[in-house]
Amino acid sequence: MREEEILNQLVKVMDQVDFNKKGVFEAMDHEVEKFNKLSQAIFGKTNGKQEINPNKADIKSYAKYILLEGSRDEKREMLTNLKSKFILKDGKISIK
Repeated sequence: MREEEILNQLVKVMDQVDFNKKGVFEAMDHEVEKFNKLSQAIFGKTNGKQEINPNKADIKSYAKYILLEGSRDEKREMLTNLKSKFILKDGKISIK
């Protein structure tokens, strides 16, 4: 199986996956911090920094985004924050 196919299948089952929320929020917080620095560098003084509200953040959407658009290291980090066990059978990924 190709990596792209595996990632697409993982994205499809992501709504059923259990996460290490602390690890995911740390990754999200890091991304927001990078965005704030970029915004500051490009636009100068900003109206305020973006912050993550853990009660409103959609972890599963963030995980899907990282699996589809993230770097290899970001994908690896996201996969380490998954608590669920997966089964690969006949070329299909499912949750144990």
